[in-house]
Amino acid sequence: MASRGVSKEKAIAQLARSTGTFWMTASGSEQFPVEFKSLGHDAFIYALLEGLSGSANNQKITVRELSLYVEFRVNELTEKY
Repeated sequence: MASRGVSKEKAIAQLARSTGTFWMTASGSEQFPVEFKSLGHDAFIYALLEGLSGSANNQKITVRELSLYVEFRVNELTEKY
């Protein structure tokens, strides 16, 4: 978000609040995700799919829990690969 500038960050936050949505982004507007061949995805998508499939929690998961899981797992995956 920092690379997008304050006005864009505020606009995204306002859009999320007004629509009742939660946004997670893999990269800034000037960045591109790198796909890891062994994962079949970039680290963000891989971690997100893991979390949604139940790796982040055994039963129900909140958006906040998923966000924390993805943040932790992306760091772990990028260090490994």
